[in-house]
Amino acid sequence: MGVDVIGITRYIEDPRTRQMITTFDAMAAQAHAEAIATNASRGAQQSLEDGRRAHCAFPPYGIDKLITTSDGEALLVLRHLADGSQEQYNAKSKELIRTYKPNDGRGGSTHYIKSRQERATLCPGIASLHAHVVRMFTAFDIEKMSCEHIAKESNDAMIPSPSGGRWNASAVHNILHNPTYLGKGYANQRSSALKVKRSRNAPERVTRSQVEMMGRKRPPMEFRPREDWLEIEYPLLSEYLQSPLRDIADRRIEKHLKAKAKGHTPTMRQRSPVAASYLLSGIIRSKQLNLTMRGHSGGTKNVYRYYVVQGRKKYNRDGERYLRKSVPAEPIESAVLNALQNTLCGMPALMEEYLSALQNERKIIFADNVIDQLHAREEKLLSTIDWLTQSFDAKRRDYFTERLEAAMAELDDVREQLATADIAEPPTDDELRSWA
Repeated sequence: MGVDVIGITRYIEDPRTRQMITTFDAMAAQAHAEAIATNASRGAQQSLEDGRRAHCAFPPYGIDKLITTSDGEALLVLRHLADGSQEQYNAKSKELIRTYKPNDGRGGSTHYIKSRQERATLCPGIASLHAHVVRMFTAFDIEKMSCEHIAKESNDAMIPSPSGGRWNASAVHNILHNPTYLGKGYANQRSSALKVKRSRNAPERVTRSQVEMMGRKRPPMEFRPREDWLEIEYPLLSEYLQSPLRDIADRRIEKHLKAKAKGHTPTMRQRSPVAASYLLSGIIRSKQLNLTMRGHSGGTKNVYRYYVVQGRKKYNRDGERYLRKSVPAEPIESAVLNALQNTLCGMPALMEEYLSALQNERKIIFADNVIDQLHAREEKLLSTIDWLTQSFDAKRRDYFTERLEAAMAELDDVREQLATADIAEPPTDDELRSWA
């Protein structure tokens, strides 16, 4: 079913009609956007089921994307690099055909655009990266090394990580728990859809509340239950890991997937009171290289507050070790607050100016004529209510009812102001000076 849109270009004098047309335009725009999202979701799901696309936009570490014809004939190999660029190779001769650079603002394609007749699958990548992935699985499953130890070993061997920088435990953990290295991938495992998300039979509509989208461009990422997943086989990766290593990794990864089978919808994350207590976060900078520093908390029972260089983990432990250090927050903040207090208190005119502003505010709030005006307004409203009650006409019921409700609401507001004004006592000059 399509969406018909009717536009009005002439100026409409009636404000109610203008508001109605604006509302209809907004509803039509939302319906049009939802129709586009539904069609895109349906097409993506169909492509996955037909084997015309892989389950992931970017292949995992040590794996390339293979483009074939509808008959299975290999055409191209696409290799994604850490800097965001993409290399296109001939599938038979392995010669480099073209390099797609990241978008630098000059327009143009930043990646290979596959035709509808072509199919995409995954295949083993560079031999050195393939060997390193096998080494990580061997170290974890056979030698029982930890992710931290494997990351250190990779950094010592000067092997670049998937991001092009240094390895950490999280990057190693993601590789060791990725079923793609076993020759199978799962689509529809996660979703941050705004209007509709992919589903087996038909696109599934998503409802997002305003509170959920507050301050966000995209909804939070949710992990869908396993019945929503779509398994895709990659025959070229079935021997990526050799037995018995593959069998051990298969049992471990299957156990990991079962733990995620129920799915998870994240709740709204509130800003931590500890994270919100850093006065100088994003303001102070390091003496070396003038880098931005932000607040960082540590510990569980006793919370420690520090300032660290933003993105400090990417710096080398040897040559740039000083950029990885943390600085206690309390001494820095105390020094800044003391300097600020001394600066403000050392300005004699500032105290008198602030005190004068408080005195003027007191005159406005506690003026005698304000109370008199409120009493006069109360009497006038009572007279209006009495007149409306006596002159009530059934033929003009809506008019009198509207006037009466407005007068009663204003009367309640005036009496509330009177109650507050009668109880409150104006502060003395000594109290104002103490506040200042």
